[in-house]
Amino acid sequence: MDDTKILVTIKECIDLQEKAFRALGMSKTISIPSSWLELDKYKGSLKVMGSYVETEDGEYAIVKSSNSFDLNNELHNLPTTVGFITLVDPKTGLPLCFMDGEYITALRTGAGGALAARFLAKKNPQKICVIGSGTTAGFTFRAILEAFRSVREARVYSINRKQGENLCRKLSTQYNVEVKQTSSSKEAVEEADILISGTNSTTPVLTDRMVEAGMHISAMGRRTEVDPNVFRRCKVVADSIPNAVSGGKCFYAISKGTITEKDVYGDLGELVVGKKQGRITDQEITLFDSSGVGVQDVVVAGYVYEKALKKNLGTEVDLLKGVEEMRGY
Repeated sequence: MDDTKILVTIKECIDLQEKAFRALGMSKTISIPSSWLELDKYKGSLKVMGSYVETEDGEYAIVKSSNSFDLNNELHNLPTTVGFITLVDPKTGLPLCFMDGEYITALRTGAGGALAARFLAKKNPQKICVIGSGTTAGFTFRAILEAFRSVREARVYSINRKQGENLCRKLSTQYNVEVKQTSSSKEAVEEADILISGTNSTTPVLTDRMVEAGMHISAMGRRTEVDPNVFRRCKVVADSIPNAVSGGKCFYAISKGTITEKDVYGDLGELVVGKKQGRITDQEITLFDSSGVGVQDVVVAGYVYEKALKKNLGTEVDLLKGVEEMRGY
């Protein structure tokens, strides 16, 4: 993970996400639906996906595993979530690089949210807020501060007060922005130009009454965190419409009967390539449904790999040793 942090910054990742969604909008990527292997005996699950992309920088494919084991911390002093990415040469199927998946996932998720805000938020936003203070909320918050240097005030609401305080302190120092923690989510979102929700809440943390005209909502967390009634008032854009309507925040709203699949305006790739417009008026309420798509990972993984080669970072392993001797058997 340490090498990965050196090799790609949040600013670089936002630019990489634009390349990723441009490829998606131009149909130059292939992804397969995620598959889950449930290991109930160990209270764990393995989530596996694959993706291919072709950009001006080259062609890459990945196989990614994102795993969640609830007892890891208690029994083994390990993180409850672990992830790995194998970068593959699409011409031969041979592995090029094995890298950490947790940091790349967090980085590209936040960067994707910032990219969407470029198309869906008002120009030169002054006030932003975030509900949540964990990895998803923090990385998205950081990416949006990086993308919008016009921001002068930011507010955080978190049920984990200590974690919220740490986030405020780090980002106020890093971006020279006044970042305050509030005592309620309602107080946090008042008059916000950009509202980030990044929680694991099983009940809505963002209700219809809290949403004001002109807001942009970056819905980054669990699909149940946004009140389904909010969707009725929004121009809704997804990172991937199939993902959003089958398992994202849009799916939750559809299941509650507040919208239909036809009410989803478009996907981020369509906005990036100009097939559809983003925000048109300052009074529009816009919402970005982030579920995560494989092209976001593969573009970053390819960039990290190429940069690691140039900087001579990482550990080289000869995986083909002995293959010649096996031929003919």
